[in-house]
Amino acid sequence: MVVKNLPNDGELSMSEVFTPPDECSKSWTFEPAYYNSAKGGLLMQNAVTTGNNDCFPSGFRNMGRVEGHQIYSPGYCAEGYTSAGLNFDGSTTTAVCCPSNFAYYTILTTPNGYDSTMVFAGCTSTYPASSPATTVLARTAVTDTTTSAVKGPVTMWAQPMTIAFAESDLSLFVTSSPTPTSTSRPDSGSIETVSSDGPKSATATPDAPAATESSSSLSTGAKAGIGIGVGGAAVIIIILLSLWFYKSRQKKSNARVATEHNPYMPELSAPPYRRSVSELPGFASPRGYIPEMEDPGSKPSRYAGTRFELAG
Repeated sequence: MVVKNLPNDGELSMSEVFTPPDECSKSWTFEPAYYNSAKGGLLMQNAVTTGNNDCFPSGFRNMGRVEGHQIYSPGYCAEGYTSAGLNFDGSTTTAVCCPSNFAYYTILTTPNGYDSTMVFAGCTSTYPASSPATTVLARTAVTDTTTSAVKGPVTMWAQPMTIAFAESDLSLFVTSSPTPTSTSRPDSGSIETVSSDGPKSATATPDAPAATESSSSLSTGAKAGIGIGVGGAAVIIIILLSLWFYKSRQKKSNARVATEHNPYMPELSAPPYRRSVSELPGFASPRGYIPEMEDPGSKPSRYAGTRFELAG
């Protein structure tokens, strides 16, 4: 594959996954806000021209915050890095690689003291306030540094790496190691940012081979026993449901027959109102008589106030 890079940047390529030395996890320089106008300053990789290039693949020269123009092709994200952005043009995949738990950040700006705009690009995270103060190199001039203690929260600015590869290049880099994909902020109490989870991959991790039938399947006898047991249970359930349904219908039928032969008669209905008839012709009761609704002691005699004489 043809190496993709801007003029004068040199031809850069990788033949294997780059693994940064362990000490690179602490290779940070504090740059005060005077140099970057960032509140609280920045903890940076390659903050000055004397950056630690041993922490990057051969030929890497990016430093500060200005967007780099180097592309490793063929290339692959270094161990402890993940792809923060991907682009595929049909045959070649291009990716920006950032340390795990960092996010890729770009901004078009006009720095103090400059008349033209430029693009700042970096991998950013935060050194939290909950972490103890850390001792790092601190920038005091263009190339001069001194040791200083830094307390969070401070923005961390790591150098991104740009790589490109075709499908035919993957045989140089693909391994069986796990591929971390997290892009959340680190929550540990240190500024170590290099993950030990294994080399990064821009392709999906191959699926594990399917388990063979001999290691997971049941014997024929066991399968038959399970089938018979399930069938027997189903028959019992059907019989029980049928009996329950039959008894429910029988109860409803008996209740309907009982209602037809014994119609409901209210037990508390009052007797019909009627007028009493005098025992002697020509005399009628002065008022209607309603049984059980009057005081027995105040009920007048049927013959009170009436004299009867015998004829002749």
